[in-house]
Amino acid sequence: MGPVTQPIHYVPAAPASRPEEEGETSRARRRARTQLLRAISNRRKAIGEGADQATVKRLNGAVGVASRNARAAGYTPAGFARIISTPSDVSMFSRLPEADQRAIPRQASDREFERYITHAHQKIRAPMREERGGKRTEAPAPASVPSSSPATAAPAPRPAAPPPSSRPTSSPPPAHAWPPAQPPTFNDLRMR
Repeated sequence: MGPVTQPIHYVPAAPASRPEEEGETSRARRRARTQLLRAISNRRKAIGEGADQATVKRLNGAVGVASRNARAAGYTPAGFARIISTPSDVSMFSRLPEADQRAIPRQASDREFERYITHAHQKIRAPMREERGGKRTEAPAPASVPSSSPATAAPAPRPAAPPPSSRPTSSPPPAHAWPPAQPPTFNDLRMR
């Protein structure tokens, strides 16, 4: 057999974007985000320390430059608002897998629970709030206030007993439905 002499008619098209270009876009966005957060932090710190108006004006200019750079990097006004309004720890929590988002609030104080649960995955917010609410309502209920009108005391209705079954009854589930395994820490999550 000899060499192939037929021309090649099909030449694959080049990809629309290259991974290196995507990486550069991501780096530009990260730089713009960092620049914006640093400028805002510096301005807040200076205002809190009672800086003079010239310093605050200069820092306002730095925030303006950083916001223009963020827009040039591709941030939308909504993304821009999220950068400014969401603390970094809450942002990291919102990106965790569902299992970790379930484990962390179980050990959190009430204040931390409320801070993080609003940023959890949509489908676990309600069950976690119910679980946390169940822990809070274990305290005895307050006594009712007696009324001034005469009332007849009627006995409380008793629930109907279920019909006897030939199947053996199983024991009730344990009070803690989650496994006793240690939840991940942020250092564990950084390794992923």
